[in-house]
Amino acid sequence: MSIIVKLIIIEAVVLGVQIFLYFGCEVLQHNCHDVERAFDKKIPFVPWTVSVYSLWFPMIATFPVILHFYSREVYVMYQIAIIISNVLSTIIYIAYPTTFTRPAVPDTFWGRAMKFIYSASFKGVNCAPSLHCVHCFITITMALLCVPMLPVLKIIFILVSAGIVISTQLTKQHVIIDALTALPFAAFTIIMGICSVKMWGAVDILNIFGL
Repeated sequence: MSIIVKLIIIEAVVLGVQIFLYFGCEVLQHNCHDVERAFDKKIPFVPWTVSVYSLWFPMIATFPVILHFYSREVYVMYQIAIIISNVLSTIIYIAYPTTFTRPAVPDTFWGRAMKFIYSASFKGVNCAPSLHCVHCFITITMALLCVPMLPVLKIIFILVSAGIVISTQLTKQHVIIDALTALPFAAFTIIMGICSVKMWGAVDILNIFGL
């Protein structure tokens, strides 16, 4: 089996578990806390930014595969950070579920696209910390840490990640506290990823998966 096939399979498993945890925990969530504040209402609702928001899905699927070919060490750091973030965020979502009221969407192309995104979560919960923002902060950090990566790729991933973070606010998928709590949360998972690689070594971890 080729390396690229193994990487795609690993990514499919990681994303599959992530989806299961994220949406599965909604069944266990009750008495959700409204985290919207007055200043959140001052941020405009811009439905077309859902086009930027949606870039998160292809980005988290392709970035780790590309990352592996530039630095196996940073690839392992990234995957460990992502896995830890998925597990810990699920625990947080169950222990302290958060939500807020999304605005009415206009009957336009982008409005219907936004409505489709809203409908993905049948309860409209799992807000703080924003997993979109967490993964974007991890991606930005790993792109910066990956010295061999082409500068143009670094810039693309950093700009897309930053755009996604901003779009979480403009699409009203998240409020400010969701993005703010994502920053220290992402920092913790990144530190855990770096420490794990320093402790066990990237090569030994990759050998387990034949990479």
